[in-house]
Amino acid sequence: MRDQQKIRHFPRRKFKYSVGVLHQGSYELCQAHEIGEGGMLIETGLPIKEASLVCVNYFIPEQGFITVMAEIVYSKNNKMFGIKFVDLEFEYRRFIRDYIAQKTKEEAKELAS
Repeated sequence: MRDQQKIRHFPRRKFKYSVGVLHQGSYELCQAHEIGEGGMLIETGLPIKEASLVCVNYFIPEQGFITVMAEIVYSKNNKMFGIKFVDLEFEYRRFIRDYIAQKTKEEAKELAS
């Protein structure tokens, strides 16, 4: 696994919501853990390999639904996956940016550690 601190380009925030993931004809509701403009951390039981493409669908509170293609960039124990959004529309970036800007000081301290 790559050192994630070195390759992160965007701030992130905890994101404990359900996310729909479609991969090779299999769909599963999985758990998201973090989100940033560049991607998110998800937990799923789907058999996904690094560099695979998936379609993800999720809701940003007070913003709206987002559906976007994403690439699996790393995995932890074939259960937790870091995904990178592919061609995320500007409006969706703004949804995520606004959500992250509402991050509390407590959340910022937790994510920094």
